Amino acid sequence: MLLPDPSAFQVIQSTSNQQSLVFTLKSVRPNSVCPACGQGSTRQHSRYRRTIADLPWADLTVRLFLHVRRFFCVNLECTHRIFCERLPEVVARYARKTNRLNEALSLIGFAIGGEAGAAACLLGQAQ
Repeated sequence: MLLPDPSAFQVIQSTSNQQSLVFTLKSVRPNSVCPACGQGSTRQHSRYRRTIADLPWADLTVRLFLHVRRFFCVNLECTHRIFCERLPEVVARYARKTNRLNEALSLIGFAIGGEAGAAACLLGQAQ
């Protein structure tokens, strides 16, 4: 699968050159859940863009521009008035790499070892 969780995103734009593929995606979920109180909300506040590295495809690096939404929390007693939608099946909070890229790098590190694993990962990106 080229993109992580295709049911959760809509591809807005894709561009490529000789070294990379760049996909601009937006979330298509109708609502999001407040991380503080657990209340669902459909009241959108704004959007912002996250830049995320993903698994390479053939010899091309893949970068994702995720348009993520901010929502108003509808629970009047909640300490969070505005919260960002979370995408834990794709990318961790504050992360710059997808979960599946982190898993692949961890597997390489454990299988080959620290310095050799780092060199193998860099070798794969240089081609």
